[in-house]
Amino acid sequence: MVARSFIIALLISILLHGAASAQAIYVVKADGSGDAPTIQAAIDLAVSGDAISVWGGYYYEDNLLVYGKDIHFQCQNGIPVIISSNYRQGTGITFRNVGSSTNLLGFEFREFARGISIENGVGMFWFCIIIDCATGIEVSGASSAPSILFILVDSCGTGISVLDGSGVSVENMTIVGVVTGVESLGGSTTFTRSIINGCETGALCSGGSISLSCNNFYLNTADYSGCAAGVDDFYGMTRFCYAAEGSAEPYFLHVDSPCWAENNACGVDVGVYTSMPGCTGTAGEETSWGAIKKIYR
Repeated sequence: MVARSFIIALLISILLHGAASAQAIYVVKADGSGDAPTIQAAIDLAVSGDAISVWGGYYYEDNLLVYGKDIHFQCQNGIPVIISSNYRQGTGITFRNVGSSTNLLGFEFREFARGISIENGVGMFWFCIIIDCATGIEVSGASSAPSILFILVDSCGTGISVLDGSGVSVENMTIVGVVTGVESLGGSTTFTRSIINGCETGALCSGGSISLSCNNFYLNTADYSGCAAGVDDFYGMTRFCYAAEGSAEPYFLHVDSPCWAENNACGVDVGVYTSMPGCTGTAGEETSWGAIKKIYR
């Protein structure tokens, strides 16, 4: 998609920097013609400090596993889309016992039980898209302290589920049309600068804690369940670019959205798509999530 490609283009310098510092770079292509025939084969070849560069395309791989090594995953020539071979079964990718230099950037996961699972892991997980999964991102393990940011979660059961972990950091998310936006069942999580829109429950605290601040909650059946409202959380019409002119993606923000820094009390941009100017014209808020999903795909 045009908008997603633009955002990834903004990150080229970051990707090149990561690639330049890697010990080895393994290229994976959807047709199997890269350095490794599959993403998992590249993971098995890689050691800590290596990079895996996955070309845009569709990959039907289930239960990818990174165990005990820090790898830099980067996209190339488009978005790699990882699709479950069995609807809402398995996990897109699991990071187990990984360290702070682990990096996952620019991937899309569809139709898994869990899109991304982080088990006793740190690292950075950003600028990804997760669609139609039972759980978008699951964090477990007492030593988990990942940074999760700039990720769109659309039409899942739960957006982010934190089972355990100390210092889980979640920032600049857009979570739409899910049952539960973010839930804390254990550990501690900070959740800030994010949009939770059109969900049954925005934030659920049941056995863990979430420190909320500067989030926009809109069109949810309940914004909080067991959680205290965050400092400077707000509740304005998100004004996505569903039907407005000047935007290629429905989840871009209208220029008048309260999620822009100049329009909210926090003075920060909220949500994923803040790198592009907002759309203009009339932003249509009343539509079905099925219609939005069709546009998005």
